[in-house]
Amino acid sequence: MTDMKKCKWSILKRENEAKQSNLEVEDQLYIDKVVRYLNSHKNGMMETEIVRKDLIGLAAEAKEEGISLEQKLGSVKEFGETLALEGKEENQKERWYYFFWQLGGAYLCVPIFLFAVHGIWKLVAIVLGLEFQFENIRFNLPFTLCYLILPPLFSIYEVFFKYYFILSGKIGKVLGVLETGLPYLLLFGMHYLLMPNFNFNQLPCGDIYVPNAFWGVFETLIAVIYICGRYKFFESTEKTAERYHLEM
Repeated sequence: MTDMKKCKWSILKRENEAKQSNLEVEDQLYIDKVVRYLNSHKNGMMETEIVRKDLIGLAAEAKEEGISLEQKLGSVKEFGETLALEGKEENQKERWYYFFWQLGGAYLCVPIFLFAVHGIWKLVAIVLGLEFQFENIRFNLPFTLCYLILPPLFSIYEVFFKYYFILSGKIGKVLGVLETGLPYLLLFGMHYLLMPNFNFNQLPCGDIYVPNAFWGVFETLIAVIYICGRYKFFESTEKTAERYHLEM
């Protein structure tokens, strides 16, 4: 049975990040670009970290030889394309399992975030003598739509589109800037919607409220999605680690 207490992908990723930080800056950037290239081509997540582990070892060899990693392996794009083609048929399901795991976690964390924001804004309102209107949300239709739409947007961006335009020429760089700014735009939108002087009841359909029974069913479904996504991701990365004879 898969050990649910430890995720080999998470452990390997932390180890890689620690070891990579000790390399020459030029080699660090090379490895980052290769990893982003693989992510942009939707290669398996565990496989990508195994590749990064191998690249870190090759960077150490290159240093002993007195050359850079790029001099040893060639340009990032050519090397990345070779790896991407080789790994194209690998476990792309990993990314979907990871998406469901992260999406479930995002939905489960949002109530905690809202309660924290509620407490902070209420305290600020009391101190500054402002009118506090957060209680007026009451899970009406506009608030519910924000709650249902924003977490998936964050998760979809992080899992599927974060590195989509990497190394795609000038147009790719422009789109990459827009892509990078997307989560900040969404955060700004959330910040604006949670301002104490913002009233969801004033929005269209603000007088329509979602039954409490819906939230009970919804959160139960989200918990199932979170658990299943997490379990399947752990199981999938475990199989990949075994296939590559990875020892942790």
